[in-house]
Amino acid sequence: MGRVFVVRHGESEWNSGVAKRLREDVRLTETGVAQAHSLAGIFKEISWDAIYSSPLTRAQHTARIASSRSDILIDPRITETYFGEMEKIEIDQKKWMDVWQEYWEGNTGLIAGAETFEDMKTRVDNFLNEILTAHKGKDILLVTHGGTQKFIWCYFNEHPSDSNYHKISPLGNCEYFVETF
Repeated sequence: MGRVFVVRHGESEWNSGVAKRLREDVRLTETGVAQAHSLAGIFKEISWDAIYSSPLTRAQHTARIASSRSDILIDPRITETYFGEMEKIEIDQKKWMDVWQEYWEGNTGLIAGAETFEDMKTRVDNFLNEILTAHKGKDILLVTHGGTQKFIWCYFNEHPSDSNYHKISPLGNCEYFVETF
């Protein structure tokens, strides 16, 4: 039986309140680096068959530290949610959080050019179908983002029938879950 360890990247400049653009390529903070080192201690006995990361720096850095390896496979299908026009503007924290919540409650049309849930589901499902076949019975590490991890969790469990992904709790920075396949 194989296992997939799904990790959300360590704390980044985005998470600490400096920026609010999901695909902005920001670095880990010192706290994020420490979080990834803590994961490395937890994962030290695991022999990874493959380690996959989002192309964003915060995920790649977390993957290298947490796995204690440098042979990370980069795949854009596990990058963060694309928020269209919201990626290009500065807005205050409260407005951002209001829009964020409404989006995850299923109103993906609220933001011009934003990735739809169906698009996210398709890219994540295609990725998982491919890697689970390629690494059958092995241990795999995936380092991704808060939005993407919701769709990975749903792949193994269940998508909300009302498309309200806000109901699915996101992982905290450097938190993880494990699924068997």
